[in-house]
Amino acid sequence: MRWLLALFLISLTFFGSYLTYINVTYLEKILPNTYISGLNVGGLTKDEAFEKIKLLIPANKDITLSTDRKDYIFNSNYFKFDYDLKKTVDLAYSQGRSRNLISNINRKLKVFFEPIELQFSYNFDNSLIDLEISRIVG
Repeated sequence: MRWLLALFLISLTFFGSYLTYINVTYLEKILPNTYISGLNVGGLTKDEAFEKIKLLIPANKDITLSTDRKDYIFNSNYFKFDYDLKKTVDLAYSQGRSRNLISNINRKLKVFFEPIELQFSYNFDNSLIDLEISRIVG
């Protein structure tokens, strides 16, 4: 029974030390093993991550609306499509920093074994897409 108590105390000490290490090391940084569209931003500050992902953004992008008969291609500017880099970086930074303590601990314990994969946040004018869909269908 003593060995069980000793094992419990050793495990508790290990996890406590690990969580302290993560909380101190990544105090103002994105958790390790965090990716935005395949680009590793773990260990970066929000400003560093913003500058790094900014390089991935294409100037113009084509958006395709597909039907079973034909593909309709539009320039992203037509739909006022724009990547929201600030929101994307904020989402990466918020991993392991929610109001739920148990969720935060869980995320920080899993971070080295399970990468955090995020995609870009973006904005667009949905009414313009709806208009084009109605034209295509109608």
